[in-house]
Amino acid sequence: MNIRVVITSAVITFLMCALFIGITTGMIHLGSWANAEDFPRPQPKASVKVAPAKVPSHKSQPVYFKVMATREGLVGKRTACGHLIKAEDQFVALPSRKALRRTVEVRYDNRVIRCPVLDVGPHSTKDPYWETDTRPLSESGKRIPAKWGRAKNKAGIDLSDGLWDAFGITRGTGIVEVQWRFVEPGE
Repeated sequence: MNIRVVITSAVITFLMCALFIGITTGMIHLGSWANAEDFPRPQPKASVKVAPAKVPSHKSQPVYFKVMATREGLVGKRTACGHLIKAEDQFVALPSRKALRRTVEVRYDNRVIRCPVLDVGPHSTKDPYWETDTRPLSESGKRIPAKWGRAKNKAGIDLSDGLWDAFGITRGTGIVEVQWRFVEPGE
């Protein structure tokens, strides 16, 4: 296509848009070309006092995710952040690298503990279910990457041994239901 044709088309399109906007807003009047009733002029608005919007006196409630949790174990191994896991460490693993180094608040049996996300898991490395308002893939037996096979349980979060113990969960317990949420900076 010739460059002149492209430029001419762009200029014509721009002028048509400007003309349309000018006519519809009343900034351009067509006089004898059109009936004035078809394009009424905007009337000045009456002065209206608007009350300020009411701001709620309380903050909105944080969103908690209710999921199943397992104990991570892996004492002596390294997390996805490179942290060497000790038995007393309190952290969680969530199934996406997007959550690493964020702080979460975990609730179990009337106890609340805040701790960092230092590892990726359980089961998946690309399942940020909290961003998509969906359930963890593990609840349907799936995991990403799929080459790892089916999920062994329905956990959507792993708790470190130290966190498991701080909640008073016995080591023989395989899976428990917890609630968790991200803690926003400054909270």
